[in-house]
Order: sequence, then structure tokens, then C-alpha cells
Amino acid sequence: MNELGLMCIGVLLALACMGAIRWIDHVETQRRRMHADAVLRQHGLNAEQYIASAGEHDFELILALDEISGCGHIVLDAKGDVVGALCQAVQTKRYLKVVTDRYYDDFRARH
Repeated sequence: MNELGLMCIGVLLALACMGAIRWIDHVETQRRRMHADAVLRQHGLNAEQYIASAGEHDFELILALDEISGCGHIVLDAKGDVVGALCQAVQTKRYLKVVTDRYYDDFRARH
């Protein structure tokens, strides 16, 4: 019985350590993003989120566009125009968050 109790305590300690490591990594990532945003603003630049699937209604196409844009690619149509839209990040107290909807009327594409 003691072995089972010790094993449970060990598992709980391991889970607590993993959670602490994830939290520290998350805080460090957010710190780097906030610093990068501050540097961009010092140079008069603004970061915006590119959403390739903006304005699309075909679910299969939406999944494909999100997958490709998630790899860092910008999707162009046959005319060479950018597919999708840019969306400004909304700043909250804790972190930057993108608030969007998939319908075209909710996006304002910027050229």
C-alpha cells in the first residue's frame, strides 16, 4: 500500500513540474512577443494577423487555407491578389489576442 501511495505522490509531483515548465515557457513566450511588439511600435510598424480563410464558405477550402497559412505562406489567387484579409490584434491586459469571424463582411482587407 505504501508503494502505491509513493507512486501516486511521484506522479503528482511530475505533473506539477510539467505544469510549472509549461507555465514558465508560456510566460517567456508572452514576454518575447510583448517585447517584439514594443520594438515594432518604436520603429513605426504594426503587426497584423493574416487570415487566409476570411470570406470563404467552403469548409474544405477553409481547412486547406488555414493549414497553408499556418505554415507561413501567403495565398494568392489566379490574378495574383492576396486571398483572405488582415486583422488587427486586440490588446487585453494579459496578452494580444486576435478576434475574428469567418464572414467576409467582418473583415477589412488592407492593401
